[in-house]
Amino acid sequence: MFIKWLMRYHLPTHLLTHLLTHLLTQVLKQLSGVAAQVKRYEQDPEIYQALLDEWNENFPPSLGIMGTPKAIAEKLQSQSIELSKLKEDLEIEKSRGRKDISDMEKSMDAQLQASRSNIIAERKQLNQAHIMQVSEYEQIIAEKDTIIHTIKVLTHSLSSTHASLTHS
Repeated sequence: MFIKWLMRYHLPTHLLTHLLTHLLTQVLKQLSGVAAQVKRYEQDPEIYQALLDEWNENFPPSLGIMGTPKAIAEKLQSQSIELSKLKEDLEIEKSRGRKDISDMEKSMDAQLQASRSNIIAERKQLNQAHIMQVSEYEQIIAEKDTIIHTIKVLTHSLSSTHASLTHS
């Protein structure tokens, strides 16, 4: 069958022979390794018994069909798929969480900036009000000083007038 498949490509016979020889060599190498392992197990049946004992210890017959290598392999495969899906979901949720935290930090920064701006504006307004109040007080004090000075001048003038009237 393999030879028919190779012949579709119209390769020269010597190349086909080379490819087939190479393929057979590889197959024989793999089979010789397997054969050696089988021979080793055939010569030492305790190895088989140890494997069976280990299997029965970890997967007792009470498990029934669930304890078979096929069932375990299928379960491992389905759990591997589920685990991969869960890892993907976890990464998605982590990404969402990071985005939510980033959005929240941006919102908090904007709120803090707005609060700072309001506080600065309020302080400027209070400072301006204070300056105006100080100016008003200074004007009132200046007017009071002027009135006191006027009263002193008038009092002095009246005293002078009164003294001159009393002496005359």
